[in-house]
Amino acid sequence: MASIIKVLSFFLVVAFLVEGGTAYNCKTSDIILRQNPTGRSGPKGAEYSVEVVNNCACSQFNLIVACHGFNSNTHVDQRWLKPVGGGNCIVNSGYAIIRGFNIGFFYVGPTKFSLTPKKSDVRCP
Repeated sequence: MASIIKVLSFFLVVAFLVEGGTAYNCKTSDIILRQNPTGRSGPKGAEYSVEVVNNCACSQFNLIVACHGFNSNTHVDQRWLKPVGGGNCIVNSGYAIIRGFNIGFFYVGPTKFSLTPKKSDVRCP
């Protein structure tokens, strides 16, 4: 019985180390931003839906995306996407983007903006 517990413990430790090893290789490029037109429009332009997906096993905080051209004429809840200068925006107010819990929001603008992940802080448990 004791040997079975030792073997199981060994495999649990190995599984933990393997997962941790994979998780620490996470990169900002593990973040995917999907955009689609909703088909609705108004005086300020067309509406687009954005989905932010983290394909990394670790949480990613302080996600900065390139958002050139994004300005005050673009209607968006700034909790989700806020210009921070230099053609960059912060996503989700800097809070965690967790694997399996996608972030979704909408914006209205004259054109579809290119939103490209630039940097983030990866934090593993």
